[in-house]
Formats: sequence, C-alpha cells, structure tokens
Amino acid sequence: MGFILSKFRRKKSTQDVLEGLEKEIKRISNNKRQSLVSQSTVVKKLLFYGILFWVIAFGCVFYLYYSAQKTSDYIIFLPILILIPFFFFIFRSVSRWWYHQKISKDDAKLTKLKEEKSKILDEVMETETYKVATQILEKYDPSRLPGNKTTDNRSIVGNVDGRNNVTKGGARPTPLVVS
Repeated sequence: MGFILSKFRRKKSTQDVLEGLEKEIKRISNNKRQSLVSQSTVVKKLLFYGILFWVIAFGCVFYLYYSAQKTSDYIIFLPILILIPFFFFIFRSVSRWWYHQKISKDDAKLTKLKEEKSKILDEVMETETYKVATQILEKYDPSRLPGNKTTDNRSIVGNVDGRNNVTKGGARPTPLVVS
C-alpha cells in the first residue's frame, strides 16, 4: 500500500530543498553564535562567583583560624582554601569542554549542509534550464553566476616571466625590464 501512495506523492522541488537547507544553515549559525555568547557569560559568572565564594570562605576560615584551639583545627581549615579554587577550575574546564563539543558538532553539521547545498547547486547548473538556474543561483549563491563581476578594483596583469603585478585602484602596472 505504501508503494502505491508513494507514487502519488509529489517530489520536492529544488527550490524547496534549497530553501530548507538555507533555513537550517541560518538556524545552526544562530545556535553557534548563541553558544559562544553563552559560553563566555557562563565562564565569566563562574569566575566571579568562584572568587566571591573563595573570599567569603577565606574570611570564615580566617575567623575560625583565630578561634581554633588545637593544631588539628588549623589542618582542617587550610585544605578548604586550597580545594575551593581547584573545584572551580574543574567546573570551568568542564563547561569549556561541553561548549566546545557543542560548537564543534554545530560546525560539522554546518559544513555538511553547505556541502549538500553546493552539490545541489552544481546539479542545478547541469540539469535546469538557463533561466531557472540563474534565478536559483541569484537567490542562493550569486557568486556562481556566469559573467558575475567581482567587486575588487585590482587589475591583474600577467608578465613574460610568469609573475603577476597586482596594482590597486586600476593604476598602470610597473614595466618589467627583460634583459
């Protein structure tokens, strides 16, 4: 039954597929940007609260240090001051690792989607008519249009010896003296 129904189902057009890919690329890019911002705020807050907690703990230990009567009490208070920064360092490292993993997964998805988009655009250039292909390329990748003019104002002139003189602003290239 599924075979019969699949014959009547309309296949998605190239423009619909590219539209979906473009939306997904934008969503992943925004997600990556938000992850970077979130990572920096989490690390800053963790650092701030870690320092604040350590200062409070230092004040408490300092107060208890002077009220302690035995040397065993001194031994109990000092590791607390040493362990607090260690735990906050571990928390910071774990949060950085977690965000790095999240961002690298987004990067992998993004490159995969861009490759898929590029592959579909290559197929469009080969299979679609010129008018439809130019419309699709104008919308999704204007750099691939045939006859696309670059916005760079440099002129590249090839020389006899194979080097290229690149000048800015359309100025004349310096002459090459061949001996």
